[in-house]
Amino acid sequence: TRGVDPMAVKREKKIRAAAEAHTFKNIAEEFVDKLRKEGRAETTLSKIEWLLALAYPDIGSRRVSELKPA
Repeated sequence: TRGVDPMAVKREKKIRAAAEAHTFKNIAEEFVDKLRKEGRAETTLSKIEWLLALAYPDIGSRRVSELKPA
């Protein structure tokens, strides 16, 4: 493809992949993993996971940057 900078294309793909990885569900799972590593009580973790499971169907696949307060 003439006139297309392959490095720019690669950089754009990397940016898109990073943006797609920042979904509500991915960030929430990282948060729960962090709490688990910090030694939070299993009861606390279960409650957080229960609450997040309620949110996942509606906003789990949305990028965090798209979410706004109600």
